Amino acid sequence: MHILSKTVGPLAMIILVSTSIGRSLLSAQDSVLVSEVVITGNRYEVAVEHSGKSIYRLTQKDLEQQPGKSVSDILNEVPGVQITGNFGAPGTNIGYLVRGGATKSTLVLINGVPLNEPSGVDAQYDLRLLNVDQIESIEVLRGGLSTLYGTGAASAVINITMKSAQQGAQGTLDLHAGSFGTYGGSVNVSGGDKEFIYSLFAGIETSEGFSAASDEFATEPFDNDGQDLRTFRGTMKWDLDKGWSLQGLFAHELLDVDFDDFAFADA
Repeated sequence: MHILSKTVGPLAMIILVSTSIGRSLLSAQDSVLVSEVVITGNRYEVAVEHSGKSIYRLTQKDLEQQPGKSVSDILNEVPGVQITGNFGAPGTNIGYLVRGGATKSTLVLINGVPLNEPSGVDAQYDLRLLNVDQIESIEVLRGGLSTLYGTGAASAVINITMKSAQQGAQGTLDLHAGSFGTYGGSVNVSGGDKEFIYSLFAGIETSEGFSAASDEFATEPFDNDGQDLRTFRGTMKWDLDKGWSLQGLFAHELLDVDFDDFAFADA
């Protein structure tokens, strides 16, 4: 012991003791089994499907402060959302790029019901078919939400809530016009009583547009690429006995558009 004390010294003894304690702690940590670890931005425990969401909400007042804009125009100003083809000729195919995700990864809900457009190749619903005057609010849920809404919501969910019918007869009339021979109008009528309420909407939107393709050396000028949109939509609600109610939604949309061929080719 006398020889060891001279050789080792107090500092070395502390190092030896610390090393022994560290080895004991490592041995104890190796035996710990962790079943699941969830890291969230909150200080309290939340479910996995409720974490990591960024919600941007547009109320009816926000929509009324942007007159003359379509739904795609308004969504194009939402942070993290890009509407491709929105500034092209009328009738140009548009896409929704949320955080860089593809259009097919964005789910569109109208009153909680997924909507598709059968006339398109990718079946993506064209939000230009909706009139802003009919919308009560728009919520954009950015981030992967496939755990709640399925594989179609890998990038985002665009949840649109339409205005509900109100008791008592009332109606609105809208007329507007713009450049490129654009004009349109809509009428909305609603009414009813405690047992039955309804809301009817009819609108028209037409534009001569402009040619998406051009050629300075063409022998004949290119035709304008316009559009003609006619919409008729209605909602009804019956209040039945014992707290039951029956709701219905129907819509008829006719969109006729002109388009060009490939680059420098009129069609």
